[in-house]
Amino acid sequence: WWLSCRFSPSWREYPLYPRYKLCSHDLHQSEIHRMIEQAILCLALNIYHESRGEPLVGQLAVALVTLNRAKRKLSKVCKVVYADSQFSWTKKNPPVTDTKLFRKIKEIAKLSIILHDFTGGATHYHSTNVTPHWRNGLSYVGQWGNHFFYRWHMRKRKNSIANRATPRSRAGTHIGQKAKAKAKRRVARKNNKWQSLIL
Repeated sequence: WWLSCRFSPSWREYPLYPRYKLCSHDLHQSEIHRMIEQAILCLALNIYHESRGEPLVGQLAVALVTLNRAKRKLSKVCKVVYADSQFSWTKKNPPVTDTKLFRKIKEIAKLSIILHDFTGGATHYHSTNVTPHWRNGLSYVGQWGNHFFYRWHMRKRKNSIANRATPRSRAGTHIGQKAKAKAKRRVARKNNKWQSLIL
């Protein structure tokens, strides 16, 4: 399956998008193209109605939340955007009044699909001038634009960067806190690198 997907016409036409999220031996090339366009449209509409007045980094962060909720699968983006009680604008479905701005936002939506997730897996956000009750059950990850961003509490994984940076020595003892701190600094530098590229 993976080889047939990798060498399909869709893989050659859309090399920037993750092949394991797009390709399927059941989909024709035109169907894949239509799925991508629908995902970009839904993503752009959500950016437009949720954060059109924010800086680029804020708009990208909103787009990444949408993609994280869809588990980075373009086939699920529209379902996530129009799910019940997820994004308030979908209840009224207002029209796009600024078409010039919307064209720019569609390019931002395309960029977010291939962009590294600098939010650290954020799945929720709210405006800085409100304090919703649901934020108490989530982990705060940062502020981008006019929104605070959160994610679900993450369990400790055996193969995490911090754990891999503290291996046991031959004597069977841990290297210690210095290695953990070094690993955290390495992750922070990586995140800052990606944020600097989009600012």
